[in-house]
Amino acid sequence: MADESRRRTSAPSGGQGDHGGQSGESVPVPTPRKRAKPDRGKDAPAKDGGYRAEAASARPRRLSKRDGTKGGAEAAADPYSLVLKGEPSLPFDGWPVPARAEAAGGPLLPASVASYGPLPETVLNPDDRKRVADFADPNSYPFRAICRLVITSTSGGTYLGTGWLIGPRVLATAGHNVWLHDDGGWAAGVEVTPAYTDGSAPFGSQVTDDLHVSDGWANNDPESQAAKQSDYAAIILPAPVSVGFFGFGVYSDAELSGMTVNVYGYPSDKNSGSALYGAFRKLVGVTARQVSYNISTAGGQSGCPAYVQSGGEVVGVGIHAYGGATSNRATRITDQVFADLEAWKALGG
Repeated sequence: MADESRRRTSAPSGGQGDHGGQSGESVPVPTPRKRAKPDRGKDAPAKDGGYRAEAASARPRRLSKRDGTKGGAEAAADPYSLVLKGEPSLPFDGWPVPARAEAAGGPLLPASVASYGPLPETVLNPDDRKRVADFADPNSYPFRAICRLVITSTSGGTYLGTGWLIGPRVLATAGHNVWLHDDGGWAAGVEVTPAYTDGSAPFGSQVTDDLHVSDGWANNDPESQAAKQSDYAAIILPAPVSVGFFGFGVYSDAELSGMTVNVYGYPSDKNSGSALYGAFRKLVGVTARQVSYNISTAGGQSGCPAYVQSGGEVVGVGIHAYGGATSNRATRITDQVFADLEAWKALGG
């Protein structure tokens, strides 16, 4: 459970352009006491300054993909290990390279089906999701820091997901986008494409198998609450990309209650995740490990940020992972999640 006596954030990095949801509204959020050093991305060079967030008092539990393993018992033997994978096993031709997300052809199934089959997600009537390209430049910040994921399993299956940059080389995402319970465990590789829109990859694509996941997701039945409340992971890219990145933070129940969040990702019900869609609304529920909202979502959006905005900054408060009959939910960024994301972010340099 998050320590509600503290607020901790990792500072975002952006650049010029639109800084928020489809309305451009700036929603007041509490001023953070902790900041990680930002990097302004391609549009503005990084400046020295800022603060590193302090380490959590409890040792974070997390798993890292290793060479020659499929995870499972061997990975669980040392859940604190953060061993780097080294060179990716799939071809990488540098940054940028042409997008290959549609090479296999046909619709992509959401990654969730590789762990527990189709889950219900709430699409409101009428559907309130907006295509980002219809109201803003999808190549502007923060939209360009949200990435389409094409996930390849060890059996050759391909799946759709979403991730968001939290550093020049590191993305946060859902655990079920990298650890596929019913299709081989660790994904064989993930293709990451920022700002993907209708086959266009303005910032290129990278393929990686440097994957990291919480042990709560990997070592529990995916149908269990223990797994669902720990459904988060990180992806490390072979090379940095200068599009900016999100901050992320821990807020108390009181601070989250009624907070307006933005939820934008790549839904499978919109031409197999062909473009970024989303909406913003107030949170309708806050628990110790999740936040919920009445924002339409569909499979494929899993792993996208639930983020707030204040002035020119965007801060993730959750990682979208689940739907339901009355609302959709994100894994809440608690002290534990924050510590894991910071540790993974540090691996990206």
